[in-house]
This record gives sequence, C-alpha cells and structure tokens, in this order.
Amino acid sequence: MLGIASTWMPIVKTSDKSVMRCSSCGCNLIRFMGKSCPQCGSYVGRNNATSQCYSTWLHRYAVLLVIATFLLVILGGTVTSKGAGLAVPDWPTSYGYGMFELPWMMWVGNIFWEHLHRLAGAAVGILCIVMAAWLWISQQHRPWLRWGGIGLLGLVILQGVMGGLRVTELSIVLAITHGVMGQLFLCLTVFIAAATSAYWASGDQQDIGRDGLDRLRVFRYLGRFSVFFFVVLLIQLILGAAMRHSEAGLAIFDFPSAYGQLVPPFSQSGIAEATEKMLDEGDTWLAAYFTPMQVAVHFAHRVWAIVVLSVGGWFIVRLLRDAIGQPLLLRPAVAIALMLIMQAALGASVIWSGRHSEVATAHQALGAAILATSALLLVRLMRLNLRSVMPSNQGGRVVDLQTPTSSSSLKVVGA
Repeated sequence: MLGIASTWMPIVKTSDKSVMRCSSCGCNLIRFMGKSCPQCGSYVGRNNATSQCYSTWLHRYAVLLVIATFLLVILGGTVTSKGAGLAVPDWPTSYGYGMFELPWMMWVGNIFWEHLHRLAGAAVGILCIVMAAWLWISQQHRPWLRWGGIGLLGLVILQGVMGGLRVTELSIVLAITHGVMGQLFLCLTVFIAAATSAYWASGDQQDIGRDGLDRLRVFRYLGRFSVFFFVVLLIQLILGAAMRHSEAGLAIFDFPSAYGQLVPPFSQSGIAEATEKMLDEGDTWLAAYFTPMQVAVHFAHRVWAIVVLSVGGWFIVRLLRDAIGQPLLLRPAVAIALMLIMQAALGASVIWSGRHSEVATAHQALGAAILATSALLLVRLMRLNLRSVMPSNQGGRVVDLQTPTSSSSLKVVGA
C-alpha cells in the first residue's frame, strides 16, 4: 500500500539539482557522506532522506530536559496534593537559610517536599541556561529555534519568580497560573526536543500514501484538529488547577452522581441540605460544607472531562484510520488513547479514595503527560503538513500544504 523510501524524491534545497544540500544550513552533503557536516560538526548519514545536519547530543540533552521538567511537574503536584506549598514560609530563602544551605535535619514532613521542589526547579533552570546557550551557538541556521531557547529560559525564570510570589503573596490566582504555566513549559520543552530530532532536522518527506490530494487534505485537517484538541486539554488543565488550588477536589464527594443527583445544587442552602441528607443516609463520611463556587468549579471539571474524552476519542479514531504507515503519529496517538482511559479511572479514584494525595498526584501527572504527548502529536502533524510529498506516480514532488489543496492551485516547492 505504501511506497518504499527509494521511490521518493530526496529533499534538495539548491538551484543546482546535481548537488544535494542540507535543508537546514545549506551545506553540500555529497562531499561529506559518512563524515561530519562542516557547518555544525554533526554526523552526516548515508541515506539521502536523513543526510542533514543533526546533533545527536543536542537532541539527547533536549530529551533529558523534558524528563527533568516532567519530574518537576510531578513534584509540584505532590506539593499541592499534600498541602505543602507554604511549608517553607519564606522566599527566596528557606527559613532564613540560602536555598542550598538548609540543614538536612530540617528536611522533614512537608518541608521536605516543598524544599525539594525548589531545588528541582533550580536544577531545571540550570539545564535551561545550558540549552539556551547550546541552541544559540549551534542553531545559527534556524533563528526561530535559537529564540525558542531564549524563550524557554525566560519562561523558566518567570515560573520561578511566580512560584516564589505564590509563597509571599498567598494568591490563589498566582498558584493557578503557576500550575498551568508549568505544564505549558513542559510542552515547550517537548517542542524543542522534537525540533532537534533527526526527523525534524532532516526535513524528511513523509510517505502519505498513493491516494493523492485527498490524503493531503486529511492530514491538513488532522493538523488543525490537533490544535483544537490541545486547546480542549488546556481548558481542562485550567479547570483542574482551579479546582486543586481552591480546595474543591471533594466539593462533590460522590461519583458518578453529584450529591446523589445528576446535577449538583449550586446554592449554599441547597448544598447544605444535600450534604445533611447524604450524612443521614450514610452515603458519605465527609461532614464538610463547600461553597457554590467550589461546587461549580468541580462540576465544570467533570463535565469538561466528557468533552475531552469525546473529542480525544474521535481524534484518535481518525488518526488510527488515516495515519496508517505513520508510526511517528500512531505511537503518540495510541499512548494518548491509553492514558485517557487511565485518566478517567484515576479521576474517579480521587473521589472514591477521599482525595488521597498520591492518587491526586498521579491524576495530575498523567494529565501533564497527556498534554505533553498531544503537543508532540501536534508538532509532528504540523511538520508533516509543511513537508508532504505526492506519490512518485504523480511526479514525486514536494507539496506545500499551506496553499489551497485543489489540483489547479497547488504550489510545488522546488518545481
């Protein structure tokens, strides 16, 4: 069904088509096959489809930054779940000590989690300094990526300051913003890791099958829908952060019902009456009275979860159907499908466990993983759309999907 790689026209960015040049920096690659690119010192592969400037160690470092950031997000979720955000009441010092000078004997209880979160944040900040410098020096042929590294560094500094102000100002708005920005920062590290990969740096054309322009339209549509899905997930992230930081995790303490009903009461008297009724009937052990705002935020998070599952399910089905032969799309799609199922189960478990801190943290961490994986899928779809190729029986030409897709108006790159 799919053509082999040799049937596709190699990517050549030069007016002299007898010379193959790097699509990133313009170096003549023919003379350096099996050696190092003179522009960046990276190994040049022997396959025309991947013989572009690519730094293995830069990409590995970018992946390391993604992992470190994800662990930092988990630590932040642990701090919130355990209510340890104010265990160290001062900033930038820690009980009057420098951040790296706090005595080990004081690392107990919630102080341990809060201080560890601060140290992990500092470590990620140092990694970002190195990443920004590395990108600035090595990616002169890709200025947008150089500035992406600067943006990454600026964002981690802003995130650190915001986390400190969260302690000194005692602001729920700052806490919510800090939580949301942390996961967006994770998505930015995913983007940089993708942009430094061999797949991206090679400008590799992707075989999208022999169905011609219809397949091109499908992938352009999926690329746009991936943006929509990411926004849907982002809204759920904001609702989840608002629920966690407003202490509304158990504002509706039964599931799948809501105070024994389909829709919970939204007045203070209605909430009190429903709570007392459930206490009398032994349907709950939680003798707490939440505010209408807490109930509304919690219920919105539940309702939007249905939207996430519906949109995500449809998106994954379309990808599994239309992305046959595209493992770089299928793998994250399958991962998202599995994680969405696990996330729904964890969300219910948070209620059933009485918001156990470890369960709540797992729910938050898995949500971050879903958002980051959707960002990776979005980036790969956009990359595929920007550099797609028509089948060899239609000329093997590179098609610019940013133009209209009718056969009379297609723009052929390098034609």
